[in-house]
Amino acid sequence: MSIPAIALGAGKLIVGAASTYAGVQGAKNQYQRQSEHYEQNKQAAHDAYILDTHLRNKNLMQQRAATSQRKQDNSLKRLQAEGSALAAAAAGGVEGASVSQILDDFRRNEGVIEDRLDQNLEAREDQNDFELLGSQATAQGRANSVQIPSLDGVYSTAVRGAGNLLGEFSDFSDLFDGDFDV
Repeated sequence: MSIPAIALGAGKLIVGAASTYAGVQGAKNQYQRQSEHYEQNKQAAHDAYILDTHLRNKNLMQQRAATSQRKQDNSLKRLQAEGSALAAAAAGGVEGASVSQILDDFRRNEGVIEDRLDQNLEAREDQNDFELLGSQATAQGRANSVQIPSLDGVYSTAVRGAGNLLGEFSDFSDLFDGDFDV
């Protein structure tokens, strides 16, 4: 066995170790990039869901306020109509049951309008609940669209490199089984 053969064997062993190290580092870097991408995607999906939920709930609050305002406007119109009816009845000398019936009609109409407003708002609230479920499912689907990173690539690269190193070491150790020539 000659010194050049030993140097060549040692060189192959060193190159194999460096190659294995570089491969493991590359696989590790790829895993880290995939992990960052996964986390960014998950965060973006969560942020989009929160924003969508906030906007939908704000819209619903505005609709509730508008419904309340319409009810108040309706009550004001009823009171004005009642006042006008009472003034007209008093000016015409009408009183009793017919005036009461007119006032009852105004109140009944107000109740019907308020019921419709409440039903519309309730339907909008139900629709909002379903839209929020849809937004949640969309966000979950978006978060799931990127595969969870795995360390399998790092492990397989390390195992493959270790196997190659063992083969190189075996070849290198075989150099010492024979005679040593200088």
